[in-house]
Amino acid sequence: MKYRWILFDADGTLFDYTTAEYASLQQTFQQAVGSFREEYAKRYARINDEVWMLFEKGEITPDRLRTLRFERLFGELDLNADPGKFSKKYLHHLSTHTELIPGAQTVLEQLKDRIQMMLITNGLSQVQRQRFKNSILPEYMHGMVVSEEVGEAKPAPAIFTEAFRRMGNPDRADVLMIGDSLTSDVQGAKNYGIDVCWFNPGEAENTKNLRPEYQISGLEELPGLIN
Repeated sequence: MKYRWILFDADGTLFDYTTAEYASLQQTFQQAVGSFREEYAKRYARINDEVWMLFEKGEITPDRLRTLRFERLFGELDLNADPGKFSKKYLHHLSTHTELIPGAQTVLEQLKDRIQMMLITNGLSQVQRQRFKNSILPEYMHGMVVSEEVGEAKPAPAIFTEAFRRMGNPDRADVLMIGDSLTSDVQGAKNYGIDVCWFNPGEAENTKNLRPEYQISGLEELPGLIN
């Protein structure tokens, strides 16, 4: 085996975040506002990406992230809703969604007796811990490292240092990171000096000056990379 460990990103790599986000928004809007429109989800997805980028750069705290994205959304939509209360309802709904990317469980079954695996996520602790616990992932993973609990998010080195501590400090050449984000997963792995596989199911253009060792469009390609 080329690697002894795989560090998996969670949302967008194993968890089907797009499905979870849409369903949670729909549930929360119907409860808090009384109606839901497709436009709300589209605008939220853009705003959420912008706010998470601020978080990755260390410019806002997790608590600020929770409300800022809804403050911006309600401002654009001219909706009179409480961002704090809305956020609490939304995060509750999000924590109940454990859907995986299609094919993820099959790949994990193929890998489980061949390589050790761990999750490393920038997600919010209250959401990720609940989703992880209620999903099938504990059957395959040697735990999960959450940025909010560490105090720094990918691409900062601290979260990788904590993951390596929990793994028993393996040689960096023995570890592969896989994730869907160029700015957090690929950049973070590069910063830490480990190989990285960019999971790019939409075959998006690589607009960053980053060169991952591998790129795949489907998780089923992963087992072949580590032989």
